[in-house]
Amino acid sequence: VGLTALAGVTAVVPALADPTTHTPYLAGFMDLPKDAVTWGHPEPENALTVATWIIHWSSLVEFLVAMGFAWRWADLVQNPKWKGITWGLLPLHSSGITACTYHLFYNQIP
Repeated sequence: VGLTALAGVTAVVPALADPTTHTPYLAGFMDLPKDAVTWGHPEPENALTVATWIIHWSSLVEFLVAMGFAWRWADLVQNPKWKGITWGLLPLHSSGITACTYHLFYNQIP
């Protein structure tokens, strides 16, 4: 219960404290050049850095790998209850896809 509460606090406090949570860190380290991919539009203030995009996408891949391992483990030990982990991770993976899609198409503070 203690770790769950700590995880909840670390997720909620930054989100509620400041709308610029995803502003670039380390003075823009690993940011793309402003004119590189703007296609004539200004880059939003909260644009994600290359490092943040790498973390986001690798998390999505990591979820798929974990889901695949759980599914294969269920077949290997002949215990279909292990497949429940895959179904349990599916909403979390979907929310990660939603977050990446949001940042891809609407990466701006409202």
